[in-house]
Amino acid sequence: MKTVSTHLPAEGFVRRPTVLGVFGMTKSTLYNWISQGLFPAPKKLGPRLAVWDVQDLRAHMEKVRRGVA
Repeated sequence: MKTVSTHLPAEGFVRRPTVLGVFGMTKSTLYNWISQGLFPAPKKLGPRLAVWDVQDLRAHMEKVRRGVA
């Protein structure tokens, strides 16, 4: 059985299941927010591989915490 992390690593990249677990959202909400510019877009590493930079996610969390986003 595969487990999904609900914690961000200190640095590096994470895939969609980790992003969904950390932010507690559904896949459709994630992509709606990305299309509206409300959430950082992933980096495409290939035709079927997208990752999020942990630094981008932490910066987004800080904006939300400060009420900027």
